[in-house]
Amino acid sequence: MKKAEQEYQKTLGSQEKAAHLYGRSSLSALYLLQGRLKESAQQLELARELTKKLGDKSTEFGFLRYLASIYVKTGKAEKAWQTLEETDRIAAETNSFTQRKSYVYDKAVLCQEMNRIEESRMAAEELHRMILGSLNQKEIRYYDYVMGNIELGQKNFSGAIEHYQKALPLLPHQYATNNEHALFYDALASAHYQAGQLEAVQKEYEDIQSLTIARLYYGDIYAKSFYWLGKIHDQKGEFQIAKDYFLKFLDLFKNADPGLPEVEDARKRLAGLKD
Repeated sequence: MKKAEQEYQKTLGSQEKAAHLYGRSSLSALYLLQGRLKESAQQLELARELTKKLGDKSTEFGFLRYLASIYVKTGKAEKAWQTLEETDRIAAETNSFTQRKSYVYDKAVLCQEMNRIEESRMAAEELHRMILGSLNQKEIRYYDYVMGNIELGQKNFSGAIEHYQKALPLLPHQYATNNEHALFYDALASAHYQAGQLEAVQKEYEDIQSLTIARLYYGDIYAKSFYWLGKIHDQKGEFQIAKDYFLKFLDLFKNADPGLPEVEDARKRLAGLKD
């Protein structure tokens, strides 16, 4: 990964500014894979500033969405909200239905994260109406993803699983780095885990590991799949398999931001397995 980082950094010396955007987004994704969340956010912040200078509102919109998601991962919900409001402003300026729909979806997801459940439900219903009035009906998966999150937050595991399972068949074939397959699989895995359905959890995380391009912008989820598979095999008494998964996870996250609970738990579990 060090060599990949060096190659991406080389693009930042290019005279072509578009190459800088590619370099920044690639570095952000690489840092996310390593649990270096703060550095990931910094790259997106720099990329966003460049899009403003270039006057590229469409690309700025995309970077802001990605940046807001990183802020959520680092516990900066209010900063994520402020970033999300900027996407709302751009959607209004461009009068883009697609951007407006993305904003409403992001709002529904973030409100649930912030425990603003009624606002999340209202945004989800608005999203539902927008999708039903659009050409791509398969995007109803976003509504089911939000509703699954709400049900999971309310500890209604069966309801959450039902929504997530309705969403998964509507995912497209992997074709772009911003495909959300890893995000959806991870959500379903979490619901199964909280419901005590270990075999189903194992399947979802193995599915994440089988992804190709659709996991590139969700590197932290991919890396944590090794942690979760380690936990599952530990609980099943398959200790050598568990060790291998924990070691792989800790190798990926060896330079991660301090204090990540998965890292601390993996180290503790691995130490216990060695005894």
